[in-house]
Amino acid sequence: MTDDTELDRLMREGLERRAGDVDVAVPIAERATAAVRRRHRRGLIVGLAAAASVAVVAVIAALSSTPPPPVDPDDIPAPAIETGVTGETGEWRTEYWADIQVDVPASWSWGGAPMGRGEQRTTCTELADRPYVGRPVSQTDACGTYRVDAPERPPAPYVWLGVPLEPGTVDLGAGWTQETVRVGDSTVTVATDDVDLRSRILGSARAASLCPARMPGPAEPRSETTEEGVGDLLFATVCAYQADGNDFALVYGSDLDTGRARGAIAAADAAAGNDVRCKSTSEFVVLSATFSDDFAASGAPRRLYQDLVYDHTCGHVRTGAAPSGGVRQVDLTADTVAPWAVGGVPGILRGPSTPWAYDYFIGVQG
Repeated sequence: MTDDTELDRLMREGLERRAGDVDVAVPIAERATAAVRRRHRRGLIVGLAAAASVAVVAVIAALSSTPPPPVDPDDIPAPAIETGVTGETGEWRTEYWADIQVDVPASWSWGGAPMGRGEQRTTCTELADRPYVGRPVSQTDACGTYRVDAPERPPAPYVWLGVPLEPGTVDLGAGWTQETVRVGDSTVTVATDDVDLRSRILGSARAASLCPARMPGPAEPRSETTEEGVGDLLFATVCAYQADGNDFALVYGSDLDTGRARGAIAAADAAAGNDVRCKSTSEFVVLSATFSDDFAASGAPRRLYQDLVYDHTCGHVRTGAAPSGGVRQVDLTADTVAPWAVGGVPGILRGPSTPWAYDYFIGVQG
């Protein structure tokens, strides 16, 4: 299996997990069978010769199988935090880091967390006096220190994601406790003087289900449609990655309002073309939108997918919406990122090294 095929599989699995009990797994075999029955359907645009060869084999298998029952788009659940409330209207929201997710109070901000290893760590956060969810990122040049062997009581509660601390509790004095638990390959740390709050946050820590935890590189964009077009935009997600060793780790994930997702797609469609070649990157974002297929034949899959890939290092957006098929590459601009650079994005991602980026991202430090 090639890296590009693996990327497509990872992103598809992430979308499947978001659909709950609805069968939204759409194997290549089922897509190929639908194409045989319904000529108006256009294939997945990924520009991958390997994917095409797999599809040929899949057709043979699919023709001898029983097609799945049709899925009514009205039965597709809207994206929601698994606790049953959303960060926009409810009391809690879900935060994602690498292979874990955890529920936190929706009113908490986004900040930094201790970086490095050893007894003395570096903290470069703009938050200290209000509750926040911290990740080991540098938000500012004004950094402090955190001593693992002698942590100080903070002025406000926090949740740290991915800070390499030993599981267990630390007494911070005056009724405050810092507790760390391990989930999968990462950690969640909570500091508060509210025992029930700490227990609820740590009790919600679990394996992540929104985005792939790691990617070997930027995903290939895709754009599925039909001659009649696409139906309603059912839901959208944003998954952000930063270089970590030989691959990329998830640093932020979120559901995205469908209106903002449509705005992002429209902005990319209107952006100027960009043919600059780029050999490597350190940060990218994948915006995945899921549409209904209102013209699907009986028994055919009833979803269409579109992925846009924003490369902050290279300064471009790649889409699968080229008029002649294949991949279209356009300029990364304020207009193309403004619709989705909300929530925790401004406090977590560095963004491109251009002046306008400071309105939407941390920006380049130093």
